[in-house]
Amino acid sequence: MISEIRMPQLGVSMETGTISQWHKQVGDPVKAGDVLLSIETEKLTNDIPSESDGVLLAIVAQEGEELPIQALLGIVGAPGDTWEGQSAGSAPAAAPAPRPEPAPAPAAPAAADHRVKASPLARKVAADLGVDLSKVTPGGTSGRVRERDVRSYYQQMTRTAAPAAVPQPVSGERREKMSAARRVIARRMTDSILTAPQVTLTREVNADRLLTLHQDIKASVRDTKVSINDLLIRLLAAAVVREPVLNVSVDGDYLIRHDHVNIGVAVALEDGLLVPVVRDAECKGALAIAAETGSLIAQARAGTISPDALTGGTITISNLGSYGVDGFTPIVNLPETAIMGVGRIVRKPAVAEDGSLCTANMMMLSLSFDHRAADGAAAARFLKQFAELVENPGFALL
Repeated sequence: MISEIRMPQLGVSMETGTISQWHKQVGDPVKAGDVLLSIETEKLTNDIPSESDGVLLAIVAQEGEELPIQALLGIVGAPGDTWEGQSAGSAPAAAPAPRPEPAPAPAAPAAADHRVKASPLARKVAADLGVDLSKVTPGGTSGRVRERDVRSYYQQMTRTAAPAAVPQPVSGERREKMSAARRVIARRMTDSILTAPQVTLTREVNADRLLTLHQDIKASVRDTKVSINDLLIRLLAAAVVREPVLNVSVDGDYLIRHDHVNIGVAVALEDGLLVPVVRDAECKGALAIAAETGSLIAQARAGTISPDALTGGTITISNLGSYGVDGFTPIVNLPETAIMGVGRIVRKPAVAEDGSLCTANMMMLSLSFDHRAADGAAAARFLKQFAELVENPGFALL
């Protein structure tokens, strides 16, 4: 009995996957549960097992190919079996990967476009780029095509157009293809900058009381390791509850306001970046957050984290303090509208509340936000709220 191996959907946000490695070759015997191949998605590498016993009759997708969900990857069956697309007795051969249509020349949108639910901005961008709106899949929950959907569709078409001649490296250089994760990071960072007008606000805060609280927790809590970042996650959730202006997502002409605070935690890996999400952070204490982030970070670095654990964030925190960074300009992780950058803690001269000179542990906060969702004054109020909680973490109990 023929069993088709198709590209699975490994998480709700997955659109394509890249064949990382075939662990079986054509003609190899296969048992149900045997790992056939590894697929690299935008976030993880996953081993794909066989669903049946038999023989690997054909490898349709080759290593390094990037294919959409449900694309045919290979065939498992009994020796001598044939399948659709292969005549009896013919040798298994790799089928070419499906190629999307090339990008059309800019033209006025077809009349059918007017029957498609789309925002006015999406229609304008579609007209400028020559995109047929009827071929664009809505990416939001409203069923309407948004500007971001049009640009994403257009970029996908242009990426699959015939590649230009590859320049040969000069002496002392070598060309190295990006991993699937690196390609997705590059694409998403570009999409974020092109889609969302971003502004970064910075503010230096006194971290003396935060450090004192951290030391007190370390001295009294032995079974859970609580980091400074865990405390900042808890304080960020408290700030969002007090100033929820940035706990939204932009969907065309609409703002989706989130009832819960799901904080993405940027985790650096050797070949990229993952952002696991602490859900309902406003309902959790620092110890619960510490236990959860510890587990998520360990899974992310081991490559065993669930794809769904990497989705659903409403705001992200990125802490580069351990790398000696004072301040930076983080890029918003769409569809979120804000990301909080945290720098290192440095002891430096300061002015005490009584006006005297002293030294204090100072830390830089950098808030990047999507200007479509909020204006500078509203974002500044949010940053002020978070800064006050960092300087007086006990206020989070009020």
